[in-house]
Amino acid sequence: MTNANDQKRVYKNKGRVIAHATGAYLSYQYAIGNSRSFEESILTTPIQEAMKHAFSTNIAIKFTHPILKNARKNKKGRKSEVDFAALAPIYGKTIAAVEAKWAGSSHCTVENITWDILRLALMIENEDYESFFLLAGKKKDIQKLFNSKKFLGEKNIKGKYNPILSIPNHGGGVLRLTNAFSDRKRMIHRIVYPYRDTKFSSLIKTGTPSVYPSTSTNGQYQVYVWKIIIPQGTPFITPSNTRIYGYNPDKK
Repeated sequence: MTNANDQKRVYKNKGRVIAHATGAYLSYQYAIGNSRSFEESILTTPIQEAMKHAFSTNIAIKFTHPILKNARKNKKGRKSEVDFAALAPIYGKTIAAVEAKWAGSSHCTVENITWDILRLALMIENEDYESFFLLAGKKKDIQKLFNSKKFLGEKNIKGKYNPILSIPNHGGGVLRLTNAFSDRKRMIHRIVYPYRDTKFSSLIKTGTPSVYPSTSTNGQYQVYVWKIIIPQGTPFITPSNTRIYGYNPDKK
């Protein structure tokens, strides 16, 4: 059983609140035989309720990104959104955001995860603001993503990988817009070019993930939640003003 001290630690760490609530919800649905049609949409209820509890405020779904809403050079398509946003009760300003992906789905690509991280980092306006990335799905699908070449990236001079998100046994979780390895640089270029006049943090980290349940079989479900971190003093870059991102990646 969970003791009172454990509960206090969970409630203090909002990422853990979201991970525990979402993971417990999936485990319950799995236990009663409701897991056959699981997909990303099943995450809406537990994430919304967990955020409501963690931030004690209203939660908006598919919230228009306040910085990117008019930043895209090509105006075609939907405006950029975040999956979940906690809104300050008086002014309606966002105070927290969560992006979620379902492992094994066609949307859960390394490129889309990278774009989620970049958009979440843009929303961190002050030290009281928090952004989180959530990954859920069957353990085997999550591990398949973690072990993929695109997720792990190229090895550094010490022979170590730098996963796009911090994971056990590999560390990582450092996304660099400057000094990125060639494979990441090409991917980032395609992502940021439509928003090339927007200022992005040149370095973004993801903290140690909250995982629930911590152990499971390959066919059972898990949830990982990472906090998005911009180290103090990190410089920002505007892609259009750089040599590596300033030109159209589709033109030679």
